Amino acid sequence: MLGTAQSLSDDPVVLQGLITQLTEQLAEAQRARAEHAQRIEQLLDYIALLQRKRFGPSADRIPDKQLALFDEAELETLIAELEAQLPAATPPSEPTDPTGADGSAAPKRQPVRRPLPANLPRVERIPDRDQGSARSREGRHGRELDLHRL
Repeated sequence: MLGTAQSLSDDPVVLQGLITQLTEQLAEAQRARAEHAQRIEQLLDYIALLQRKRFGPSADRIPDKQLALFDEAELETLIAELEAQLPAATPPSEPTDPTGADGSAAPKRQPVRRPLPANLPRVERIPDRDQGSARSREGRHGRELDLHRL
């Protein structure tokens, strides 16, 4: 900036032209900044509108037909009418209790399993005790563990 100020001419007409040019550039920059600010404001308003549309109270509004389903007074009168229609001679049924009359639990049913097919080969395997103890020393990946370190 200092180098530019030193290279300016002393002619007032040239300086006035330079001032006019800089003033026009400043006005253009301010106009562009105002347009950008207006565009930003429009976008923020649009975002707010979309948020109100998606998350606003209208999204949570319950239709009137559904509200009528939860009218408690109407439900109570309907229940009373249905109870009056029931025969008065029938005593209320007792809930089924899994325990017997003496308090013992009812016997459980045995699971029903189908037998294995007859064509499967039957192979009897008896594990060797030494082999079992070797397996107890092996880790998850078959490597032998040092039981004294554990």
